[in-house]
Amino acid sequence: MIQLTPVFLSLIALPVVFYIFSCKRKAKPLVCPLGHDCNEVVTSEYSKFLGIPLEYLGMFYFSSVAAVYSFMYFTGGVHSYLYFFLVLLSGISFVFSIYLLSVQRFILKSWCTLCLFCSSMSILILFFVLAYPMGDIKTIILNNSEIVKIIYSSGLSFGIGISLLLDLFLFKFLKDFRISFFENYILKLGFQILWVVVVIAGGGLIMMYYLINNSDIFIFNFVVFLVMLVASFILTLISIPQLIKQSNGKDYNLLAVRKLVKLSLASGSVALASWYILAIYFYSNYVFDRLSFFVFAYLIMLAVSISSAFFIEKKMAQSSMIDEEDKD
Repeated sequence: MIQLTPVFLSLIALPVVFYIFSCKRKAKPLVCPLGHDCNEVVTSEYSKFLGIPLEYLGMFYFSSVAAVYSFMYFTGGVHSYLYFFLVLLSGISFVFSIYLLSVQRFILKSWCTLCLFCSSMSILILFFVLAYPMGDIKTIILNNSEIVKIIYSSGLSFGIGISLLLDLFLFKFLKDFRISFFENYILKLGFQILWVVVVIAGGGLIMMYYLINNSDIFIFNFVVFLVMLVASFILTLISIPQLIKQSNGKDYNLLAVRKLVKLSLASGSVALASWYILAIYFYSNYVFDRLSFFVFAYLIMLAVSISSAFFIEKKMAQSSMIDEEDKD
């Protein structure tokens, strides 16, 4: 019966998600327990992802888990592919829950108790899906190694592309050390696409664990991915949101803005360098045994990326005559 826990958790979460959907549809205020302001969160600009209301995504996820897990349990037998689908879906939901929690903590600075409850259910579902497996994921991955490689390589390719594009946008948008409404819209859309790509690449890398024979190589790639993840987190959820707030606020602090610009350019450059090293290692088919060479090369790339970001910010400041304003 414990294997049915994900079903029970989904059925508990579904009414909460439907309640949010119903209140938003009828324009009624939410009743938020524990004194938090759920309405501020669920009506914010972050209540949609790529134009899709989050409650729609929540209803789809919890309904899928309840339906698929019930089918697997009551029909019996081994449903490896369905179980694999649930693991992927639950993993995506887990990452998405962390993303939404970070938005509440660092950007909105407001908590939605109902949202926290749904995120908790997602995290618990992933735990039970992994702790009590109903299929053999390793066999599926080994039998579909080419598909796994396509998923991972697609994530890497799109990761390089979107990161490079975002870096170019940052260089262009931050020349005046402000972010306009239109620039905010473009960056927000780009960041959401970036997180989709991060999830695809992350899932691909985890599956590559069964295909990479050298554990040291996998650990190195995993660490590089984590560095990219942290850099993307800082860029999308800390530095740029604070820059937007500074740009639209009355108390424009030039020194604070310059620090945020440096942080944004540096984190964007570090993320791009990490994407590149992951791609280089993958397309080399992991044939390089000299791991120390790649570690050294990656450290050099990080140093150059950060130094270049600081240098570019300095040049941007000089071209905008900000240095003279600082002296005054």
